[in-house]
Amino acid sequence: MVSDPARTQSEWPLRTLVAQGIMPLRRDQASMVMLIGCAAGVVGFFLPWIQLDGFDPLLPAHFSISGPNFGLTTWLLLLALVLQAALAAGESWFLKNNPRLVVWLPALPLIIGSFVLAIAVYTLGIGFRLEGLLDLVRPPAGSMPTEAGPNIGIGPGTYLTLLGSLIVLGSGAYRLARLLLQARFPQ
Repeated sequence: MVSDPARTQSEWPLRTLVAQGIMPLRRDQASMVMLIGCAAGVVGFFLPWIQLDGFDPLLPAHFSISGPNFGLTTWLLLLALVLQAALAAGESWFLKNNPRLVVWLPALPLIIGSFVLAIAVYTLGIGFRLEGLLDLVRPPAGSMPTEAGPNIGIGPGTYLTLLGSLIVLGSGAYRLARLLLQARFPQ
């Protein structure tokens, strides 16, 4: 049984991308799009996620729940988006000072984007479920002609967070695919 010889530098294409200068150490268009997606997610975090109207004895006339009011999970969402924005903005500095990061740094937007997407979709599910439950309790349309009754709606923050997560996922997938193609087929 013959053991495999030690791997040469050409067998580790991701490590040599920074050393050979194939991977640009500057902000490219995908990084800028990723920063826009992170900003959209952060703005959506502070906008209303679920809006409640018509629950007069229990809540004020127009009551909304935004990201900070939802709990610890949404604060992790804000932390993840700010971390991704910082990594995208300072990527060239991180790669210059620690070239080992080139292996996992392109995959981090996929992880963070998936986490933010899961929270946004979960919030949409909560809103739609509450709307469905409200339809079960709401009286028929002809019985209360003067009052509209209680209403539950999905706020713009949920949709903006959903859009931001999709932008981060898309730009991260584009950057990772471009990096892998450059490693596989060097020019």
